[in-house]
Amino acid sequence: MIKYKEDMFTVTVHGVKVKFNGATSWNRDDALHVAAQYLAQGFHLIEIRDIESQKIEVLWTIRDKE
Repeated sequence: MIKYKEDMFTVTVHGVKVKFNGATSWNRDDALHVAAQYLAQGFHLIEIRDIESQKIEVLWTIRDKE
């Protein structure tokens, strides 16, 4: 059986890459969970980026907090 590598993502909050529970990258679902934790705490400039392409996959701003 061929196993494909899972895409990994980083979370950046106000321009600072997040280290959460010792990890600096996660699969998409876990990255969304980490980002949601910061959004719930009041942070409002949150990026989730694909590690390989550095493409922003998710961008949460102040509008998403309201």
